[in-house]
Amino acid sequence: MAKYCAHAVAKASRWLDIGSFPEAKSNFTKALRCTDDELGLFSGTSKKHDRKYVFATVQTMSRPEILAQFSKDDFDYILIDEVHHAAADSYKRIIDYFTPDFMLGMTATPERTDGANICDVLPPPDRFAV
Repeated sequence: MAKYCAHAVAKASRWLDIGSFPEAKSNFTKALRCTDDELGLFSGTSKKHDRKYVFATVQTMSRPEILAQFSKDDFDYILIDEVHHAAADSYKRIIDYFTPDFMLGMTATPERTDGANICDVLPPPDRFAV
């Protein structure tokens, strides 16, 4: 995943990764050969959202008062890990709020046990891939 993302990230001026840190932060640092100054964690204890690459938890990012700190077009590329949870209100708030050039959803569990179809809540295919 890191190699694919490295190619995509090189084109993005701002990148948001939802849900896959802290492991992703370490992998991205190596794959992108970027410094810690370019990477920000946005979670309960860290609020570094002014960086080029931002890693956030869905629990933090989905809160309305947190979303209000960002403009809708703050990120041109958004990666959502565990996107099979997209039918949940917390994920929907994030997906519906931002208007990136592209959004990528990653999951190893494409079918939900409750029968909800994640494609019903995702942006159109020209802006989103799973």
